[in-house]
Amino acid sequence: MRPNITTIIALVFLLVAAPTMARTTSQFREFFPSWKSYLLQIIEKEDENGCRKESAEYHDPSNTDKMLAFQLANCILGKMDEFRKTEMGITSVVLGLLPTILQQVGPTVSEVSVLATRRPLLALLLGIAMPSVRTSGSLVEPLERSVDISIRSGVLARALWPWLLISAAEYLIAAAAVANVFYQLYQLAEWTISVSAIAVDSGALSQTYGPFLWVMLLVPPHLLGFWGLKLGEFMPCAKGDPLFLTEVDKKGLLAILVQFLMEMASLVVFVFGTVALSSQIFISLGDVVPVIIRFICGTVVCRLILLFELHGLREVSSRSPKKDAVLLGGGYESVFGQDGKAGPTVQESVRLKV
Repeated sequence: MRPNITTIIALVFLLVAAPTMARTTSQFREFFPSWKSYLLQIIEKEDENGCRKESAEYHDPSNTDKMLAFQLANCILGKMDEFRKTEMGITSVVLGLLPTILQQVGPTVSEVSVLATRRPLLALLLGIAMPSVRTSGSLVEPLERSVDISIRSGVLARALWPWLLISAAEYLIAAAAVANVFYQLYQLAEWTISVSAIAVDSGALSQTYGPFLWVMLLVPPHLLGFWGLKLGEFMPCAKGDPLFLTEVDKKGLLAILVQFLMEMASLVVFVFGTVALSSQIFISLGDVVPVIIRFICGTVVCRLILLFELHGLREVSSRSPKKDAVLLGGGYESVFGQDGKAGPTVQESVRLKV
């Protein structure tokens, strides 16, 4: 029997309302390996050296008291030795530096935005796999670097199949990097406890929201960076069409607003990421270092893919008959693609620097 509209509305309402009626009870069951047995032993003890009572109350779904996570976490902290508490403080500092570290090795918004003009799906995957944003550099900056090494040579200049293999490899690596990011986020959300999520009432949000929200906040700056750019997909940029950007004589109010919002969104990502990650507790220094290394390695590998694509885009544009194309002068007006299908729309042109 087909459900009627009333049933559908009721189901949607329940899905929306359920988080507000539920309370997080999934934590304090699993921890990172180094301290797992130590912390579980404290939680399971029934005497004055344990937190069995607080644990039972926390894991009781019928108990709606939002202070139960605080009480259990506070009990565990009270039973831990001072050395581990000191180590945990150092760990919080190191983990809080992760957004800053990733900003140093990650891409700018303009780099991901330019790639999105040709390969939006790959740009989306890379944007998630590199959980950092930088707003330095203009939109045209990724196209201005010199082309010292030719990608389109040898078999790559004669056949199509190597490009398809390269493209497939890029997607596989990017997808693996995305999976790595979400696995690390899951571990941080479920295997550690967020002080900020306990201290600040998250309302309908689960107290495991912190690490996931950090990555979700990457979406607005990238979407603002993609504003007004054309799309194309499934072929490496070195084998695709050249890219020429239309010059905008004056920045309009919309362009200024988009730039401002992108910078503010990037600031929110950085601040929230620092606060959320530095507030994760019950993780040792020995466990946090591999987490940071995996984040950095995924970002570096994906950055190499991004740089390869941008290099190919510069090379194919430099070989185009329309080298005297118009560059973007600070706005988000339009993007030119295939030869013969678009050209400069103003009288004076600026030579593409390659």
